[in-house]
Amino acid sequence: MKPIIGILPLFDEKKESYWMRPGYMKGIMNAGGIPVMLPFIENIEDIKQLSENFDGFLFT
Repeated sequence: MKPIIGILPLFDEKKESYWMRPGYMKGIMNAGGIPVMLPFIENIEDIKQLSENFDGFLFT
């Protein structure tokens, strides 16, 4: 099975949007993983639940 890697996106305050450079996704896929862009959430229980489903994280 391929590892699932959560990517923390960047946030553009002016446009109020999440984004990331395409190289992050491509790099994980080229390394044999499955990239997933994560949401910005503050609830600690939601973060714990979400984090249990990933094999690793990329902090941009």
